[in-house]
Amino acid sequence: MEELMKMKGTVAAEDFEADSTPVDVHVSATPYISTEQRYSNIINECNNMQKASSISKEDIGEIERQLHFLPKGSEMYEVCLFHLRTLKKKFPKTPAQMEEQLQPETKLVQLKHNRFIDAGRCGRKWVAEQLPGDTDDSNLVRLAEVKLDLLDELLNDLKKAEKTEEIIELYNQLDIHVPHNLKEMTADRWREDDTSSIRTLTHAVSRVERYIEEMKEKGITEETMDKELLDMIRVSKG
Repeated sequence: MEELMKMKGTVAAEDFEADSTPVDVHVSATPYISTEQRYSNIINECNNMQKASSISKEDIGEIERQLHFLPKGSEMYEVCLFHLRTLKKKFPKTPAQMEEQLQPETKLVQLKHNRFIDAGRCGRKWVAEQLPGDTDDSNLVRLAEVKLDLLDELLNDLKKAEKTEEIIELYNQLDIHVPHNLKEMTADRWREDDTSSIRTLTHAVSRVERYIEEMKEKGITEETMDKELLDMIRVSKG
């Protein structure tokens, strides 16, 4: 058997000379901001903007950008979203925007769409805001029927709701605006109350507004109601 010879070898390589020329490197770092600190910053900005005589779209855009960093659906996110919606109401609507907003409602009333008319002021507004303004009458009526069906379904769900969280979620879906720190208490009142007579979204909104007024008369407001006080009241109610 032939023996294989093992031979040491070398590999030719070009001479390498390290480049000693200094390289201009810039290092930047973004400071870490905790979720709690970001939440606090957003609330402070919102409070300052509420007090300002005027705000710009850029200001609103920055709040919206910061909002994306908060956990969606969390209590902090919902509080900031509530403040953001309040700030947006400070923007005056242009004539074109007002016409676009009113156009579907005006059309449906002119078409004598009785079911839409009977939905009440809040119900008509809720439906109209979800309808396109640039469509023909027949399609507008068809889309309005779909939204009216959804409105009836949500109202029935609200009347039958037995859990506080479910009621609050339906508040949001129906655009029933309640100060954040009063949502749980109004939801508790709703659950305990007889809501069988409620037929329209306007009736539901009026009922919730009555709860809020009662709480204000007792000295419970968005500013005075904190989580600790809320827990105490809920415990005392058993």
